[in-house]
Amino acid sequence: MGSQTGLGQSGGQLPAKQPDVREAAHRLARSFGDKSASLAPTLWPIVLSPKTKFEDAVVDLGTIARVEKSPSASEWTSLLKHNNPLLRVEAVRWWRGFKNQPELVETLKRHAPELVKENPELQEDLASVFAELTPNPSKTVPTPIADKDELTKRTLASLAALSPTDRAKRAALGQQVFERAACTKCHTTATQTTLLAPSLKGSAGQKAEYLVESILYPSKVIKTGFESESIVTASGKVLSGLVKDEGDSFRVLNLDQDIRVPKADVESRSVSRVSIMPEGQELRMSSRELVDLVAYLATLK
Repeated sequence: MGSQTGLGQSGGQLPAKQPDVREAAHRLARSFGDKSASLAPTLWPIVLSPKTKFEDAVVDLGTIARVEKSPSASEWTSLLKHNNPLLRVEAVRWWRGFKNQPELVETLKRHAPELVKENPELQEDLASVFAELTPNPSKTVPTPIADKDELTKRTLASLAALSPTDRAKRAALGQQVFERAACTKCHTTATQTTLLAPSLKGSAGQKAEYLVESILYPSKVIKTGFESESIVTASGKVLSGLVKDEGDSFRVLNLDQDIRVPKADVESRSVSRVSIMPEGQELRMSSRELVDLVAYLATLK
């Protein structure tokens, strides 16, 4: 009963004009997963309407992608023809979630040449998405950029070339990149930190070079208090992660575990120079998504 009440409340507040209320409603709706599927049909007309503000459409689409039990093929295909090129870009990026939907994968393959013809910059997004969807991607899309130095140069140049208006729109896309990459599993954008990572609030005060470096080289600068460690137990078991002292035991945390080890069972403990944040995040996104991610981080005051 409580979940139904919460779902009903979130559904009623999704169109709220107050940004904080709207954001909280979407966050709550997404937390229910496909139990919120009934909200998708009410959100699709808003997303597809040419009158909807771009930033709002992006958020609504993000909720649809997370709650639909079965993706609505007609609506998703309509998005590939949307008059806003950036909304087409966002639709393509969400296509990663359709790996087990062969008909939708084929739909994107068919539309890829036309999409690239209308917007050549979409090639990189398609390349990244097809790399996850199929072992035989369309020949019309290039291989994603893997060289970090080249990626850094291109990212900084692209950011510098954005107008304030375009930068705001790309930041809206960047928030979705941030969430799709599961950055929220460790990071928060609020004042407080989490046990696994420092808060990203205040990232707007950092130079773009530093933000790019933090993503591409997560182990280069590790903030004090978030150094990863290795613990070897008396039985020879090796545990790695952030280690918290809890009196008679150590608490070892990483992305996939939260284990307490009695201090009496610890044979050795050593600091690692490798960040808990995994390397290679950029390989699972297009170079344009990296630009958008940095643009978003730069809005976190």
